[in-house]
Amino acid sequence: MLQGDGVVAIATATRARARDVGVAYCDRVMPEAPAPEDTHSLDLSFGGPVFAQYFDFRFAYGSAPFSGASKALFGGWLRHHNPGALDAPLAAAYADAWMPAMFTRFTEMRPVATMALTYYFFTDFAPGLEASPGDAVLVTSRSDVSADGYGEQSNEVWTRSGTLVMTAIQLLAVIR
Repeated sequence: MLQGDGVVAIATATRARARDVGVAYCDRVMPEAPAPEDTHSLDLSFGGPVFAQYFDFRFAYGSAPFSGASKALFGGWLRHHNPGALDAPLAAAYADAWMPAMFTRFTEMRPVATMALTYYFFTDFAPGLEASPGDAVLVTSRSDVSADGYGEQSNEVWTRSGTLVMTAIQLLAVIR
């Protein structure tokens, strides 16, 4: 991707067809969380990114953003205001849209920027993946390491019924 006279992003993609090799498992468990209709929309008027206006964010578990928590772990329900059926681009948007886990350790808003982001998809997005098209997904966010102005995080995107759709691994830079 170019911006002005410089390269600002480089992307690579690897695609492969599904193969039955006799080994399939998922040892991850969807976190317990109240249903999206039992949670409240988050007020993101603190000056978050412009794209946030297109999503309904609903905090569901873990520590609240900017609470100075001892762990960088939280998650919630996320739904696009004008969703279609869940597909790879929408799932990727969900994984990236949820706030960084390190926000739970901060006591005030601090800007961060993505340095690297890798997506892993674990479904073919066949019809019926969601209970109903446009349903909210649960996004989890966890960061175990931050040092020297950078932090890593792992996100998961789950359907309401408990299917792990994808994971994302991200490297973030704390701007200030």
